[in-house]
Amino acid sequence: MEIYFYKGNDNTLANIKGKPDTESGESQESTDLKAKTKKLQESFLKVLDNKNLSFLLGSGCSSFKLKNEDIGIPVMAPLAKEFYTRPDFEEPKKWLKTELSIDVEHTNFATNLETFLSTLHSLSFYHSMTKEAVIEEKSFAELSNENKVEYIIKQARNFLLEKCLNAENARSEELKASIDKPLIETYKLFYRKLLSRNPTLPRLNIFTTNYDLYSERAMDLLGIHYVNGFTGGISKFFNPAIFNYALAEKMDLSQSKWSVIDNFFYLYKIHGSVNWIEAEGENKLFKVKEIQEPTFEDLKDKETIMIHPTPLKYNASLGSPYSDLFREFQKKLMQNNNILVTIGYSFSDEHINNLIFQAFTIPSFRLIVIGEPTDKNAIGKLLELLSGLDNFNVSGFDDIHYFAQLNSYVIVPYQNYYIVAEVSGVREKDLNVPFSNPTDQILSKIQAGKFLEVLPIGTIKNAKDDSLNFEFGVSVYPTLYSDVLYIKEKELDTIFKTENIKVQICNDSENCKKGKCNCKFRYTSLPIGKSTIFPDYEVKLDIDKFFGSHSAILGNTGSGKSCTIASMLQTLYKFEDNSATGSTFIFFDVNGEYKQAFEKITDRNANIKVKNFSIDSNSETEKFILPHWFLNIDEWALLLKASERTQLPILRNALSLAVLLSKEDNGNNEITKIKNHILATCITQILRDESSSPSKKDRIKSILQKFNTNDINLSNQISEPSNNSGENLTIEKCLFINYGEMKGINHIHEYLEKKDNQGNFVFLTNNFSLPPYQSNQKFTFSKLEEALDIAILFEESYGNKQIRDYCSSLMTRFKSLKERDDFKFLTKNTKDLKPSDYLNDFLGIDGDSKKNQVIIIDLNSAYDETVEIISCVLSRMIFERLRNAKERNVYPVNLVLEEAHRYISLDSGKVFGDANRIFERIAKEGRKYGMFLLISSQRPSELSKTVLSQCSNFIVHRIQNPEDLSHIRQITPHISETILRRMPSIPTQHALIFGHAVNLPTTFKVNEADPKPKSDNNKISENWFKEKEFKPNI
Repeated sequence: MEIYFYKGNDNTLANIKGKPDTESGESQESTDLKAKTKKLQESFLKVLDNKNLSFLLGSGCSSFKLKNEDIGIPVMAPLAKEFYTRPDFEEPKKWLKTELSIDVEHTNFATNLETFLSTLHSLSFYHSMTKEAVIEEKSFAELSNENKVEYIIKQARNFLLEKCLNAENARSEELKASIDKPLIETYKLFYRKLLSRNPTLPRLNIFTTNYDLYSERAMDLLGIHYVNGFTGGISKFFNPAIFNYALAEKMDLSQSKWSVIDNFFYLYKIHGSVNWIEAEGENKLFKVKEIQEPTFEDLKDKETIMIHPTPLKYNASLGSPYSDLFREFQKKLMQNNNILVTIGYSFSDEHINNLIFQAFTIPSFRLIVIGEPTDKNAIGKLLELLSGLDNFNVSGFDDIHYFAQLNSYVIVPYQNYYIVAEVSGVREKDLNVPFSNPTDQILSKIQAGKFLEVLPIGTIKNAKDDSLNFEFGVSVYPTLYSDVLYIKEKELDTIFKTENIKVQICNDSENCKKGKCNCKFRYTSLPIGKSTIFPDYEVKLDIDKFFGSHSAILGNTGSGKSCTIASMLQTLYKFEDNSATGSTFIFFDVNGEYKQAFEKITDRNANIKVKNFSIDSNSETEKFILPHWFLNIDEWALLLKASERTQLPILRNALSLAVLLSKEDNGNNEITKIKNHILATCITQILRDESSSPSKKDRIKSILQKFNTNDINLSNQISEPSNNSGENLTIEKCLFINYGEMKGINHIHEYLEKKDNQGNFVFLTNNFSLPPYQSNQKFTFSKLEEALDIAILFEESYGNKQIRDYCSSLMTRFKSLKERDDFKFLTKNTKDLKPSDYLNDFLGIDGDSKKNQVIIIDLNSAYDETVEIISCVLSRMIFERLRNAKERNVYPVNLVLEEAHRYISLDSGKVFGDANRIFERIAKEGRKYGMFLLISSQRPSELSKTVLSQCSNFIVHRIQNPEDLSHIRQITPHISETILRRMPSIPTQHALIFGHAVNLPTTFKVNEADPKPKSDNNKISENWFKEKEFKPNI
């Protein structure tokens, strides 16, 4: 059996009547009420689908407040006050006080007409046992004491009757026209909602203790048919047999096929009605008659069939028609799988409560009470009484609580703290006994074993300030026979950290002490969604622990990864008070999704700026550039796929030569000496090889046309004239071919290998080595091709005859790179940019201000190799900038690596060589300098284990691939099998978060991103089924 107390300690009526905030238009209480109302509606939708369903409407349904006026029939306190102040009650009131010592102003009577009537009925009962009282037509003063009591009882009876029939006569003129309407409309809304019940289910049973006619009026206005126990046409008499009938329509004229109509209810007025009278002189078995549109004058002298609030209620209910009505009430309650919903019923009538208590012997019976349990009222006492039953289970003493639900929580008291456990399994074990009939089988459920499988996950302890503190992890486990408690709001508030999402920042403590504080706030927690198990609770992550460490967002394609990232940052940048202007998020947007997601951020928060870049030449977005001289040797090797043993040394020399080739001598002797040595070495080597003279000539001229100095060039004089012509000899003239031979070869040798007076070579240098290549030295990109050729010649000069063949693929890749449009961002730069100026502009650093918080590089049109080189170089440059900063860890940078498996791969063969190196270094060392990775991937099994293992937080969407699940299990040792089993069944826009940034692993519904990233699913049916003629927009 289950009892649900919706509402709890919250004053729901007060929330409904509360005024909204003047600024926002909606108070926090109103927002909370909407959430509770939604939860209530969802629960009642399930209730309406129950086969056997009954409602019990009490006096609270016909009484509420509107504009501080009581609407409908007042409850006992207002009725008592009004009755005691009537002019015709003044004389009886004095007599009661003087003769019987009954003071109606005493607290026992002043607010409770029922207590007053109970006292009078007790006196009446006493008088009836001594002599019969007969009310005579005399004034009150002339009546005997016995008859005076009966007179006052009749006076109170007629007063109640009058209030039931003519409630509006006691109201102000302004409200007279609107008195009945709100109450009738409420009843109409209630019955209209009940019509949504599945028409194939049995008809609803409406039981009510009210005498009024609001139910009948509402159903008449809605055209709803109902059976209330009366039959007949002009004269309607009570006949309980009518409750066995149903109003049906014939569905098939050819056969006797009938169906109960949809808009049909059973109405049981178990305390009678104001329009029921006891018919006199009628020869009927049941002499209760129903009259239409009754007035007070029609009924004041009749024996009206109403059970008044007296201690004789129980005895009165034994007579007809009450015995028949209560028999029907009991019969409905004792049906299997029956639900009784009470609305406005206070549980103050013992004769009704006894029948409800009997229903608890049926294991499948459920009672839903809409009311508020307190220590003083009858609902609270009912709860206390029922809690002693063996098979009793309170779901929501102070709200709705779910504890026998997978992934929900229970708590186990242990010493001076609680152990929090997650429900990982629910099962039932039936008794191993034979059943003689289905009823025995159902009744045996009482003794059946119910089991919850739970997994301890943390502890709740009292902090020094008496607040509760949740800690993930358990070192001590519960003992045998420990109590298990369902978890309440107080504990859930602690687990989900509903408070302290921001801390106060105060720079002027002295003024704060004087009450003149102008403090700001810093946010420490970020709401990211709603818990799926506890939908009233926001899931919050610790900003420091999530964005201050490496995190991963994983999930299959279409599961909502990009929406999760967008939603989190949109929420972060909604905080206008002390905005997150110090944040820096750099997106490597390989799918071109995020520009749309953040285009409205600045409109919502003027303190936040977004910078967009694109490498697409057709895009109107600012073009992204990355000067090629910013690349270090490893990145060049990555770009040109240089092999380590043969091509990398040549590439290193070529880069050094490219820098030299791009510089003017300008009197720099060191540069001139290096150039002269390289030229002299290469030319003399060519002259000594076995190639033909024409080939030697072509090669030497090609070199000197591209690379020369003032000392070694084609036009420079290298020797005195060798004949009488007086013509100076130059290298170009010495290269002249006569009959297949180079005549001036000796002159070139002499010139290039000459020595000075000290015996040292002029152009050649002993133990020569090229200066090492260092990034950030500007050179012209086209010079690198020449430099590669010279570097190969220089290597050949040392006897390595096969080096040109080994480097042919390197040359081919360079030529391809030079011609590709998608690498123009790298190859077509002419500006003389310094790395510091470039990074300042890219990051939006302008002196003492910061321009950009979100930087998006649209790489949608880029190939993997392009994405890889951009991400590697930029990440390395920013990392070095932060590592060499004067003050460490004051400028956090978060890299968002979308589709990270494309360039941070587990298998280095799938990507270019050392692509993982910088990201693995950032993963291991970035925390020390304030650089953090936010990895997004649909294939975690293809990601670098080093990078993924350094992630402290995970947001996991749906993952179904066994390899990916196994990979996550291997690199996150704290993840349990229970959590792992959830991942394949997580729906879209839902995720599982675990790690240091949250108290415990939680499945949640991600907050809606607005606007969403540009990642919508293709609407196939919409795009397929079109008119024959349409313009394909591609």
